[in-house]
Amino acid sequence: MAEALSAPAELDHAAPQMIEQAVAVTARRMHLPTPLSAFARLEANDPTAVSYFRYELARQVALLLLRYDRNVVALYEEQEVPDGEELAPPEASLYDALRVYVLVEQDTRALDHLLEALDRALVTAIAQRFGQPPSRYLHAVVVDRARANLLRPRAHGHRPRPALVLARESIAEMSD
Repeated sequence: MAEALSAPAELDHAAPQMIEQAVAVTARRMHLPTPLSAFARLEANDPTAVSYFRYELARQVALLLLRYDRNVVALYEEQEVPDGEELAPPEASLYDALRVYVLVEQDTRALDHLLEALDRALVTAIAQRFGQPPSRYLHAVVVDRARANLLRPRAHGHRPRPALVLARESIAEMSD
């Protein structure tokens, strides 16, 4: 069962911090002088900046979910696939929803509520930070044992499996 959050108040506070952390990591990874430089690149929809930002934000989402729900095992991110072999994968926009899979021991209504509240908080935080409110920012699919096939390659191997962002066991290893 998910721990009780004072959500949405706690999430309303956490979401802007998650975004600021993702901007700061983007700046470091791109060797930019300040997070403000990364913010400018994100506003310009720079593909590299957007990619770093989205991955770090997905990692922040994973950390939050792993912290608040003991049933969460890992978080995976959907990989973009090109429309044809000769094409590059489409580049995600800053405002495209994060498409993630949440691997759980057991699906619970508490997790559904947490995901809905987190999505609302992220939408608000993105709108406040970047000025353009997406209608939805976190598209999460909860995967239990019965739906584990969603984490395998699909379409006879033409669609790769979702990429692991963070797992509970890797957090335990980092704290050892």
